[in-house]
Amino acid sequence: MTPALRSAPPAGWQGRLILLPGGVAYFGRGGAADAHAHNAVQLVWAVEGSVTLEVRGRSTTSEAVLLPARKRHAFSSTGARVVILLVEPTWSPGAALHERATAARVDTLAAELAAVGAPDPAGSVDEAARWCHRALAQLTGTPEGVSPLSEEIEKVVTAIELGHVSRLEDGAALAALSPDRLTHRFTEEVGMPFRRFVLWCRLKRAVVAVRDGADLTRAAVAAGFADSAHLSRTFRETVGLPPSRVLPFLEIAGDSWARGRPARRP
Repeated sequence: MTPALRSAPPAGWQGRLILLPGGVAYFGRGGAADAHAHNAVQLVWAVEGSVTLEVRGRSTTSEAVLLPARKRHAFSSTGARVVILLVEPTWSPGAALHERATAARVDTLAAELAAVGAPDPAGSVDEAARWCHRALAQLTGTPEGVSPLSEEIEKVVTAIELGHVSRLEDGAALAALSPDRLTHRFTEEVGMPFRRFVLWCRLKRAVVAVRDGADLTRAAVAAGFADSAHLSRTFRETVGLPPSRVLPFLEIAGDSWARGRPARRP
């Protein structure tokens, strides 16, 4: 269900924002973004229209652009129908997407995305998430399916989601594994390092708290951040978005993130 909207969306943007376990997706009408940088790998695809990207004072216009993590940029897609993916670079699909972005293998992006087809803007949040996984698989060669978690790692992931575990040592004790062994197993099965997954689960809890009526300060504390400034700084650094403007609009893909993860590259 789409959360109740508590404030106006950022100017020029009219669409859906979806939180994935390792990324944020936007489907809708585009707008403009001033120069900024963030930790996420960013894909912008103009399903209809075009995107103008500016990096270091140079502008290019195309149907699709792909930016590596931490690359300062500005872009405009005002009036276009766009899909935007902001993907954690330590998540296995994000790492492969970052590798492709840094290798500048982007000339066929639009054609590859067209082969996947545009997502249905009226579809369910889980359908939107499946589209994201198909698109990432198409662009990176990572498998599209889902790999179930082992009992030990599923237990740890569930505890992280609930906010019961945030330290590696506590997760290791819960799984009856050494910290080193948990680090290896967790990254292998979940596709993301332990600490980064903890961060994404905190962001998820902040979204839930806002959806349930909390203001930014209470949502930050409920999610495990020191205060609202800590949440705001982390959210901007992670995906380049202001939480005060977008948290009320975020839909969450999947009630539980412990029910399997995108299959790993063979």
